[in-house]
Amino acid sequence: MTREPFPRGLYGGRQLPPPTRAAVHAVSQPTQSLETLTNALIFGVVVMFCTISGYFLEARGISYMSPGGNFLMKMHPGTYIMSGMFGLLALALNPVRFIVLLWDRQGPGLVYTVCSILLFIWVVVRHGTSGTAFMIDCLIVPGLLALSMAMLTDQNRDRLYITVMVLMGINAVIGIGEFLTRTRLTPFTIDGVEVVEPFFRPTALLGHPLQNALMTSMAFFTLPALRDRPLIALPLAILFPMALFSFGGRTAMVITAGMTTLLGTLWYLGRLFERKVSYVSFLGALGVVLGVPMAAGLVLSVLGSESRLVQEFYWDTSAQSRLLALRIFDQLTAGDILFGIGPTGIIEQVQVLANFTGIIGIENGWLLLLLHYGLFGFVVFIVTLTWFLLAITSGAPAYIRTVLVVFILIASSNNSLAAKDSSLILLVLLAYGATCYERRQAARAKERQAREMLIPSRSLRGSNRD
Repeated sequence: MTREPFPRGLYGGRQLPPPTRAAVHAVSQPTQSLETLTNALIFGVVVMFCTISGYFLEARGISYMSPGGNFLMKMHPGTYIMSGMFGLLALALNPVRFIVLLWDRQGPGLVYTVCSILLFIWVVVRHGTSGTAFMIDCLIVPGLLALSMAMLTDQNRDRLYITVMVLMGINAVIGIGEFLTRTRLTPFTIDGVEVVEPFFRPTALLGHPLQNALMTSMAFFTLPALRDRPLIALPLAILFPMALFSFGGRTAMVITAGMTTLLGTLWYLGRLFERKVSYVSFLGALGVVLGVPMAAGLVLSVLGSESRLVQEFYWDTSAQSRLLALRIFDQLTAGDILFGIGPTGIIEQVQVLANFTGIIGIENGWLLLLLHYGLFGFVVFIVTLTWFLLAITSGAPAYIRTVLVVFILIASSNNSLAAKDSSLILLVLLAYGATCYERRQAARAKERQAREMLIPSRSLRGSNRD
């Protein structure tokens, strides 16, 4: 009997339909060692992206984020490993057959990845390679990771999600420790120059305080998936809010608090209307209402009042610069808007904009991508990205879909989508991983119900014989 190279995964959160005849013929039988090697490489790459930031590479003398230098040094080590893994699998399975297999497993992810590669080529052909390396690590790799996760078994996909959540917990512990000791594991630098601020912000494993805040917020909203593992979920539920406060992301903190309050209120009202509110749940809701302000006061007393969140919780020049950046359209022609101006054109236009606004850069990832790709390319990117993200969370509970909303809202307040940033990578790992984990939990619950229904029926048959 011929064995598939990888047990069938999930397509957009649903179990795959029976494979077509073309898909069956497209699959060849790899060796067990190839499958083991692939699983190990996927886990290794994920750990690398969660622990080795661009700021860490810069601190080790690798010109990963600073301007200039060799283009080959501008890509993350995990990107090279993942590219080699896909090349190895394509050679082992035949490139055409491998593509058919990927389409069968994660079609939207394949379309998004191919479109991202084509948009990267479009920018490079028109404007050169300078300033385009972020498109590989930030935009193309997330699609490759989703395709990789689709090739894993259900059990390994669950292990990968738990691994990412544990790493996010370690990142939170490091961030809190840095905040309390006023020391950083990784230097906070921009373009090779250390950032000096009147307040302290931790960098932890991910390198930038705002990226840490975004990732902590997204991980927090996927915690309900781990309800069957309280020894992991409960410590993380305590660590994530404290870490979010330490990292000083004002937008992340406000959105996390607001979305948590909204979801909790809707959930409780739903149970109230269904008359499923017991005395215990009422006391629990009352405890939350009274306990949250007390917990906030405890965090302030433990972490102190010297964080950026407390000192600058108002509309400052950093927030104002995001609106001033929109004035760049006053300087562009219709052709620039439709077809993009590329990295060099963005730098030139920002320098002109800085002369009468004082801003030093554009902190809006969507605006930067529009300027890189042009309107036509930007529409293609948005459509394929939306399809891709909806596919990997298809059928997921509301709390997992909330992660997508949180990402869009927080990422819109900075340039994480158009810089050397792993935010989209971790979004895919968290959202796709939590969706698959939730699916497995639902399947196990149905199996338990089926077994419980079979036991009474068997006992009734036995009594009838008597």
